[in-house]
Amino acid sequence: MENEMKATKKMTIARALKEKERIARKLRGARDMFSRINSVLAGTNRPLDAEEVHESVQRLQNQYLEIKKAIAVANAGISAQLTEMLVVRAEKEYYEKLDCREASPHGEWETSADGGRVWRTEPYDAYINEGKRQEIVAALEQRLDDLQDEVDAFNATHSVEIVV
Repeated sequence: MENEMKATKKMTIARALKEKERIARKLRGARDMFSRINSVLAGTNRPLDAEEVHESVQRLQNQYLEIKKAIAVANAGISAQLTEMLVVRAEKEYYEKLDCREASPHGEWETSADGGRVWRTEPYDAYINEGKRQEIVAALEQRLDDLQDEVDAFNATHSVEIVV
């Protein structure tokens, strides 16, 4: 009901995303400020009116929620790509951390037959070796870039109405 009496502003999704980040920064700042002035020693004057700062936090929180909801609705046409990006990003992170060692960093010095010393390590067998891991990560990065290009094009050409 409250939103029915407020004006709306039409903008591209790309612009709405920038506005969302601007509101998020202001919200973080307002929350930080309220955290600092919320509780003071009894009898101490607060540097700012706590009620006003708290109302500001609530107003910014509501603005942030409204713009996030509007963007979510507007992104319906690109939701498959956004979902795929989440999955591909998680897969990339998995492969970036995958243990691909083929020799142990632990070992011991052994004396060879000719009297020299040789560092002997325990062998490992990596199904996906370092080279293959790098190929997989590069392919996933390319897929993320392609998806991001699709999302950017969509966001630049589609509009959203934001309650102001």
